[in-house]
Amino acid sequence: MRQKYLILGLAASIALAGSSSVLALADTTNIGDAWKGSAIGEAGAQEFGLETALGWIYPSVGATVVYDDNTYNSEDNRQSATSLFVTLPRLHLELDGDAGQLIRLSGQLTYDADFLNSGSRDLGAALAADAVVAPTEKLELKAGAGWEQNWEKRGEGVAEGPAAELFDKNIRYQETSLRVGGSYGADEERSPRLNFDAVRRDRSYKNFRELNRGRDSVVDQVGVSLLYWVQPNTAMTASVRFSEYDYTDSDYDSTQWRYLLGAQWDLTYQTQGYIQLGRGEKYMKSSRFENAADYNWEVGVRWRPLNYSNFVLSTSRDFVEEAGFGWSDKSEYRAAWIHEWDTHLRSGVIFNLGDQSYSSSIREDDYWDLALRLHYAFRPWLNFTGSYQYSDRDSNLAGYSYDKNVYSLGFEMSFF
Repeated sequence: MRQKYLILGLAASIALAGSSSVLALADTTNIGDAWKGSAIGEAGAQEFGLETALGWIYPSVGATVVYDDNTYNSEDNRQSATSLFVTLPRLHLELDGDAGQLIRLSGQLTYDADFLNSGSRDLGAALAADAVVAPTEKLELKAGAGWEQNWEKRGEGVAEGPAAELFDKNIRYQETSLRVGGSYGADEERSPRLNFDAVRRDRSYKNFRELNRGRDSVVDQVGVSLLYWVQPNTAMTASVRFSEYDYTDSDYDSTQWRYLLGAQWDLTYQTQGYIQLGRGEKYMKSSRFENAADYNWEVGVRWRPLNYSNFVLSTSRDFVEEAGFGWSDKSEYRAAWIHEWDTHLRSGVIFNLGDQSYSSSIREDDYWDLALRLHYAFRPWLNFTGSYQYSDRDSNLAGYSYDKNVYSLGFEMSFF
């Protein structure tokens, strides 16, 4: 039996504003939909490496220009802005060995220049270390740690709606994270596989302290899931996740449970899917906020009529943590079409529709957005991307309804 050995990874990255970190150790909510439309078909430049005595080095850079005609996500204070996001040289080192040994080192910085009258300039960075050891073919254990300096864009989070006018810069934060987890079993018929993980995130805000002090938090999440293949192409699934949110302002503290039962299937090369149904429960420490308990779900189907074309439908519902504001009940429905027109050109059409109600107020929102994306591989090591997105949110609370158009154009280049 070929035994796997210790795999150590040290990496640093930061995603462009408005997206999740590439190295995020866990979602900030319990939602785990694997086929969210916005994540489909996203591929960067093929990394060409330079072989050294230590291993392979993959340096790369990228830049994106974004025009947003309503940068505050505001109904009344509509301001446009052009931003430049630059991913500074990312150094990526891989050391390969026998029996599955791998050491990976990488680092990346991101610069954000926002061209407003009060312009904002932000430099972000993130570091993460991960270790995986597989003492047997069925047992795999993981551990990780991360550090990140990043920012929340104006018009998001606490700077949303009417409050956006209180902020003349992006809201900066620092976050550290720890994770342990693993799996036991195999993806074989009549064979169960148990997955488990535990994550701690500690976030503190660095500016606008008078408004953000109460949002400093420590979040702990523990999850266990079981997958059992009853047939070669069909598996039954069960999962339980517990989350605890501890804020500097203890009024916002809460605990959350999520229980899901379901199945996943891989009927043919053309059709795959999953369905998980269950219950979510949210318990607030303060009587100022309501508790919650109701049905939750995650459902998705992917159809590939041709090897160069994908259609995806998915939906999910969960109680989403609103940092420092209690929680929201969020349901979302998504559709996407990803098509490769030739070996160089790929497009994506992505539609999202959802509704969201908030525990801390009478606020209820309905929203939808449509995104069009193009990806052009001029060379394997040089990719260009362009996108357009229209978003529309209708709220029953004054100041939170808005619509916006966002255009972007960017490139990613690998040096070797």
